[in-house]
Amino acid sequence: MITKQALGSTLFGMADILRDKVEDYKAYILSLLFFKRLSDNYEWETENEIKEFEKREGRQPTEKELAIIMREKHDFKIPEGCFWKDVRDASPDKKNEKLNHAVNEIADANIDRNGKAILKGVINTVRWNEPAPDGSGSKKLSP
Repeated sequence: MITKQALGSTLFGMADILRDKVEDYKAYILSLLFFKRLSDNYEWETENEIKEFEKREGRQPTEKELAIIMREKHDFKIPEGCFWKDVRDASPDKKNEKLNHAVNEIADANIDRNGKAILKGVINTVRWNEPAPDGSGSKKLSP
């Protein structure tokens, strides 16, 4: 178990690393935060609507009713396999690839009534597989 003092030292050390590099990493951080929020909210909306359905109907929804809940009761669409947990559970060597795929699929799946992709350029502003600028062949951001 880590002590409060050790945790504080670790967090301050992380802040020192990022302090001079905010411009380099803010797009990454904001994109990750937005992706995490969308994923968490989607799961919350699903759980909440199922509870409301059970309270209202006195039973669990059928597969057909669950499909309707999944299709109609969300502010944003998240395709299967593109949730935070899917990226989190990916192997380290596939994590950047999985993250890049997930945010691009989410951006493509969310279209307004006029056919405009409402999350393009919002959630997928970062190239997660971008190579390091030093020419080493490694990734700019470690998975």
